[in-house]
Amino acid sequence: MLDADFKKLISNAHKLEDEFIELLKNEGDTLYIPSRTTPFSDYDFIINDVKYEIKLDNNISKNNMMLCEFKSRNKPSGISITKADYYGIKSGDKYYLIPVKYINDLITNNSFKVIQTGYNKYSSCYLIQAHYFKQYIIKQTIEELDF
Repeated sequence: MLDADFKKLISNAHKLEDEFIELLKNEGDTLYIPSRTTPFSDYDFIINDVKYEIKLDNNISKNNMMLCEFKSRNKPSGISITKADYYGIKSGDKYYLIPVKYINDLITNNSFKVIQTGYNKYSSCYLIQAHYFKQYIIKQTIEELDF
């Protein structure tokens, strides 16, 4: 049974997925969304045969670091098992669309720090510097400014 906090996380994740669908889908595109009745799937949605997995990672905007999960509860997860072609990530006012192959190549060719984080600190994540992802920003909103 999922507890109330985790159910809220899942609900918020579905809202973020819908934001990315609005951002990426064009008229005439084919959209497929796997069942949302279970909390996990190999990807979040498909548009025209391209698979997307969507993440919220405010560490990029706050700390200039992306958290990239590869293990949860001592089992492979996240980047190590995704079937997605792209990670869509929202951080602060920025939206990123990053090829999964690019992330895997970064991990293979670098030694990133690993931390325990996430829901009840069950997740093992690489800390990857944000400068690696600047070229993958697809949208940036401007928050209300005080003048």
